[in-house]
Amino acid sequence: MIDAVRQDGRFIGGAAPYGYRLVHDRQHHNPGKAIRGQRRAHLEPDRDQAPILQEIFHRILAGDGHTTLINHLTQRAAPPPIRRGSAGWTVKAISAILDNPRCTGYEFWHPYSARRHPCLPPEAYQILVRSDRPAHPALVAIQDFLTVATMRDHPVRPRPSRTSLAEPILLHRISCAICGRTMSVSSKDGRVRYRCRATPGDPAAGHRSSVYVAESRVLAATAPWLRQQSETCPSWAEDRLALHAMIDAVNLRITYDHGTDSIHATTGIGRQMAFRLTRD
Repeated sequence: MIDAVRQDGRFIGGAAPYGYRLVHDRQHHNPGKAIRGQRRAHLEPDRDQAPILQEIFHRILAGDGHTTLINHLTQRAAPPPIRRGSAGWTVKAISAILDNPRCTGYEFWHPYSARRHPCLPPEAYQILVRSDRPAHPALVAIQDFLTVATMRDHPVRPRPSRTSLAEPILLHRISCAICGRTMSVSSKDGRVRYRCRATPGDPAAGHRSSVYVAESRVLAATAPWLRQQSETCPSWAEDRLALHAMIDAVNLRITYDHGTDSIHATTGIGRQMAFRLTRD
């Protein structure tokens, strides 16, 4: 297998990577199969997918992030990778394309993808075999592929570690009043914020591309109300851990309306209240 890939650049098998298609037009290396008319497959650029693969690398080199790239490809209805359980353009799909070195024109084979042989030592499966010469047309220059790999390993603007940020208190407890989805955590400058991002073609009227609300604004409005429900409710700014336990105990649920910049809070015992948020 190693010699077949390294010396002949032979396609070992499996599905074609994104940007390519399988073409069976070469003489089979097995004489018996060649007599029966079987042909050996090799990779050729796909007419629809190849330009998209090149665009992905060009936009990553230009500084676009995965989310921006996913939204762009989804809005223009670019054909996504077809795999088992595929869900369109996702971060996992983009990463799989950027991690596949076959787009440089060389054939690669990783023994991990083959069935383990009991006679081979474990060290035999810890190598990556590359063909000595190009085996199919290249869609991305080798230098561009290496540059993208370096950018992903060492981002120019690394994200702050989540361990350095304050623990979100309202995680999974605050939802968007427009679309009803649970808002996700989106921290910036060390502050905990919650975001609801509209998906392409979202039927919810009045939904902006992204709706944000700072957790400090929500807690400043609801903590005094919770303190009225229980004299032991701590201040949100002094004891976040105790407040978190208090919120879990009353099963607090919050709905945020960005149109009126207000929230509607309910508890598990049926108490509810509406609040107009104040600016920080």
